[in-house]
Amino acid sequence: GRGIPSGSSFRSTGFAVAGKNIALTDSNFQVTVFNTETSDLTTVSLDDVRLASIPVGAREAGHMQADGQYVVTINEETEVADGFIIKVIDVTSGLPSVIPFTNNPTSAAEQIQMVSVNAETGLVVAASSTSFFVYDINDPTAVPTEFPADANGIGDAQIAFDGNHSIYQDDSGQPNTKILATATGAITT
Repeated sequence: GRGIPSGSSFRSTGFAVAGKNIALTDSNFQVTVFNTETSDLTTVSLDDVRLASIPVGAREAGHMQADGQYVVTINEETEVADGFIIKVIDVTSGLPSVIPFTNNPTSAAEQIQMVSVNAETGLVVAASSTSFFVYDINDPTAVPTEFPADANGIGDAQIAFDGNHSIYQDDSGQPNTKILATATGAITT
């Protein structure tokens, strides 16, 4: 094992691993990408990515999520220069670049509970308490496909996403595990 330069300035409950890179958060809601091969730290400008929240617990929903070379984030629309809520940090070329989704799923970042990304399909899922929004990394200006949850809504356990299905818990008294087919919107308990 080895340390990360300035590692004490990052939150131990706010990071995501994207291939050979680690996206880290600090107490200013800023993301820094650490390349484990070169040991370079690259801070992403707060004008581009400013996290909407930093959940306290490591297993809480709302953290940035990573898969492959992508890290998806929920951004405070009033703090980033372009006003876009859902963004992906792409580290495929080594240095991080930001892909903003130009159609916000809701009017405020606080309405989005969690996000997840799948590198193989290039899809991103954002979830409010009542709907899922599916984005395509290869078409970031497209309107997301919205799929409403059933009457029990979406609970606050972090969703899992395999690129074709999003697994989640509903918001009923005794939560049920459910699967959303992201191509059709069909929900299975």
